[in-house]
Amino acid sequence: YTDYQDLQVQVFTSVAPVFQNAASATIKGFELEVQGRPLPGLFLEASAGLTDAGYDSINQATTFINKNNAFERVSKWTLSGAVTYEHELAGGSKLRPRVDWSYRSRFYNNTFNTPQIGQKGYHLVNASLGWTSQGDHFGVTAGLKNIAKKRYLISGITVDAVQAFEGVYNRGREWSLTASFKY
Repeated sequence: YTDYQDLQVQVFTSVAPVFQNAASATIKGFELEVQGRPLPGLFLEASAGLTDAGYDSINQATTFINKNNAFERVSKWTLSGAVTYEHELAGGSKLRPRVDWSYRSRFYNNTFNTPQIGQKGYHLVNASLGWTSQGDHFGVTAGLKNIAKKRYLISGITVDAVQAFEGVYNRGREWSLTASFKY
């Protein structure tokens, strides 16, 4: 629970952003995380977060922000889950496949809640396969992020002076290969 007085809000009223101490707001929420090992080698993770953020009052005459607007870049829900299984191979090395999922609900990229730079809720799925040597001295992991190639908006702005919208999107599907050495 957070109670703000003189909350700074960012507004674009021409070409550049302006910050104003123009609002009071209340943020309520919770986060829950659970981890467990129901079977040898099997590791499960899950989390859920709820954020209920809203303006108690705002100076609409100077900010042009409606009191009922959602906070910028704040999702109401965030959820995630992961499954990792560690399997010991002959000779003592280990193989570790992992799959994880995450969800983020709708959010807006500015305080005006401009639909053109708003982002609908989205799901992401990632996977990896890791190998570690006996004694965990050497390791190699191959990973794939955003398997479904979900396109989503990371940030965005509105430029009122020229009636334009600008957005930055994620990089799409990504793969990685990492090697490690512990001494």
